[in-house]
Amino acid sequence: MARSNYNNVARNIDHGLETRFITADHFAETDGLGAPIFQQDTVPLFNSHTPVRSSNNPYKQQTDQGEESENEESYDYFSDKLNNAISKVSSQLEKSGTFLLDELSIDRKEPIGVGSSGQVFKAKYLGTTVAVKRCLIVDLLEDPLLDFLRETQLLSSLRHQNIVTFIGASIKPPHFYIITEYCENGSLDKLKSSSTIPQKSLLSTLKIDLYAKVKWMLDAAHGMLYLSKLKPPIIHRDLKLGNLLVDSAFNVKISDFGVSKVIDRQSKHQNQLTSNIQVGTVESESPEVIQYGRYSLASDVYAFGIMLYEYIYSDKELYPGLSVFELKEQVMSNNLRPPIPDLTELPSLWQNDYAQQIATLNQLIQKCWDQQPENRVGFVEICSTMETLLATIKPEENSIFYTPH
Repeated sequence: MARSNYNNVARNIDHGLETRFITADHFAETDGLGAPIFQQDTVPLFNSHTPVRSSNNPYKQQTDQGEESENEESYDYFSDKLNNAISKVSSQLEKSGTFLLDELSIDRKEPIGVGSSGQVFKAKYLGTTVAVKRCLIVDLLEDPLLDFLRETQLLSSLRHQNIVTFIGASIKPPHFYIITEYCENGSLDKLKSSSTIPQKSLLSTLKIDLYAKVKWMLDAAHGMLYLSKLKPPIIHRDLKLGNLLVDSAFNVKISDFGVSKVIDRQSKHQNQLTSNIQVGTVESESPEVIQYGRYSLASDVYAFGIMLYEYIYSDKELYPGLSVFELKEQVMSNNLRPPIPDLTELPSLWQNDYAQQIATLNQLIQKCWDQQPENRVGFVEICSTMETLLATIKPEENSIFYTPH
């Protein structure tokens, strides 16, 4: 690729426009810190005649300094079945319209997060900071690779200001990689209140007030509305504060689609799917997910209601003192939900100026987590209600969205 084309790609990424699958075939250590660089190579690495190596335990070996390092010479051969799966997935990536990313460097000193299926690292691509999710091929089976392909195909089709932007994907055993835009202000589970903001964050001197909480949850609702209106719709299945990222413009974007699924409109039960394996976070599992493994847009709404409660009332525990078994049993059989706090328990400003808004939020939360899926609100109503609420709330002085007059 010519340098002028590289510059065009970089500009497109800055505007959230670039979406390509990556089929880089080799990595090189270039900076002394184990940061891999995609090297351009037109010869396919993955085919049935080129066995891919893996290590016995577990794809790693120890250096003299006691640090883990990837050493290709220490790998044994993968099974034929896995090599065939790698070849199949690689060829499908190539058919999707690809180019080789030979200028991606990953800082692997410290992960910036952990997703549903891998670690997330900060990286540089053509001078632009990006995020890279690195997933280990843990089983010598085809399934993990096909899941990887499904996630990349799903992410590459999404275009919305409240959905994290997909940039590319690649396979380099023993890992596969998904590259997305980098959201520098982190996830909402670290931004629940001013006291939880990391000191190194750009937001550490600012207040997270009611306006910011409602605005950011409205951003998430807009992203979910977009997913629910796609044809066919997409179920996220792992909505939680840790998967809501804040970018440099203080917009929230939904991330981690590792367990998301497209609804099969031809199935017997339209608008839902059934899984024998429950995914996501236990506190956010709806009664029908717990009992039957039935995921739907309504189960995403339930998870959103739990998430909305957790973020608005960030000093409250969801289910203190309950084991996982007890929690599931109580939610499924006894309609257990986190307790809605009394107004007197809330900040004085909320009591005095926003009592009606708090009451509306509480009603919305309860509509989201209704025991019966068919009784829950949809994201159209969630967005409409929260937009109306946001218009009646003013940012506090020294808060994130405060603008001096």
